[in-house]
Amino acid sequence: MKKLKRYTQFFLNLVLFSFIFYLINVYNDSTKYEKQTVKNDKRLDLSKSLFERDKYTINCDLIFKKDENEIKKSKTILKSLDLNANNSYGLLSDSNFIFPKSNCPDFISQRGYFRFNNYTHQIELDFPIAYSILTYEHTEQFERLLNAIYRPHNIYCIHIDLKSSSFFKESIRSIANCFDNVFITTKLEYIIYAGFNRLKADFNCIKDLLDHENLIDENHPNLLNKKKVAWKYLLNLASSEFPIKTNLELVQIFQLLNGSNSIYINKVHGMISHRMKNIFFNDYLNNRIYSIKKARNNKPPHSIRLVKGSAYGAFDRMFLKNIFINSKILDFIKWLKHTYSPDEFFWASLELNTHLYENSTFKDSKKANYIYDIARFNGWYGSYECGGMWRHKICVLSFEDLNRVINERSIIVNKFMLEYDPMSYQCMEEWLNRKVVEKFYKGLNETYFLKDICSLFRKRSFKVDC
Repeated sequence: MKKLKRYTQFFLNLVLFSFIFYLINVYNDSTKYEKQTVKNDKRLDLSKSLFERDKYTINCDLIFKKDENEIKKSKTILKSLDLNANNSYGLLSDSNFIFPKSNCPDFISQRGYFRFNNYTHQIELDFPIAYSILTYEHTEQFERLLNAIYRPHNIYCIHIDLKSSSFFKESIRSIANCFDNVFITTKLEYIIYAGFNRLKADFNCIKDLLDHENLIDENHPNLLNKKKVAWKYLLNLASSEFPIKTNLELVQIFQLLNGSNSIYINKVHGMISHRMKNIFFNDYLNNRIYSIKKARNNKPPHSIRLVKGSAYGAFDRMFLKNIFINSKILDFIKWLKHTYSPDEFFWASLELNTHLYENSTFKDSKKANYIYDIARFNGWYGSYECGGMWRHKICVLSFEDLNRVINERSIIVNKFMLEYDPMSYQCMEEWLNRKVVEKFYKGLNETYFLKDICSLFRKRSFKVDC
């Protein structure tokens, strides 16, 4: 028996040693590749951009007008593009975005990051916005989102999934190193779909954004040479999303909110019981989450009423600051650790339970089972006629969706995927660039926009000053 135990222990040690040896070799190989990539002079010849693909010859204005002939023609062009083994259209390689800091001026210039400097009002400069962006693959998709929302006076925190490839991580670092207001969060999480770390990843960025001035003073490596930004509101994003409001419009909306948040609340969702009563285990080895048989969670602390919502929203800074200093909320977060998809319950429950935040501006509509936000537009399965394809019961948007998308009142649209339809994404970029310029000249006097948003706020239980 003792001999069997010794053999078993020897075998386990051998397996462990082999696994560690494998990881070291993989890391060394990837590191060598990244160093060679950076040193390769030909790769860094930026006379032809490594960061941009050729434009597609389509008429986006006609597509936005739902012109059937142009949509049909665009679909034909899309189908003619080369598909890879995963039935998706090729993205620019992550390695294209791995470059030394000396190449940052070329990157910034070719991608036009400061193209809106002459189209920025003083009220935008006086009202900086913070962004938390979660990303895990496809650098081109991430970079094009950052490019769409970037302003020099805002601040951007990026969370990279720990299980992302080393090439992807290095490419995001290269991009962040080019700006004094873009940084990678000080703590990364290994994210499992529907696991607690999805919510924690947002917490990490939010905490860093709240504390970034101290982190700069302490010379934290992730915030070296970064600047301090007195931001007012925060939007949390995934890299598959796209903005449909300009920065000026965002500032006007947030000023009207005046300390309120925009958080979706569903009071009658049937999944609450199962997702919250059972105890769920995060299995990082197999990258999945499952419930433990016969294990039951306690009731939520502090008489918190659970409601379902969204992982995303628009949040006032003081509301977010309260999360990390309020003992009741910290108890709630601890309780959520063993639930299923807590990111879809935390924000809505926090907003509804006003006793958790003494300065809450939320006013509940007792008769309403649903309180809609303006932060997100999603084409949900069963309630939306999708022109693209379905993914996790959400429409991946394409040509036939664009007319509706650009007329939405929401701030952010989910979702666009470059590997599925790069042409529709190109149209959205062209539309947003033109809209920024147009809004610059008429935005401050566009009373219709403000009245429309005020009317929407009143219908959706926001306490607004307008």
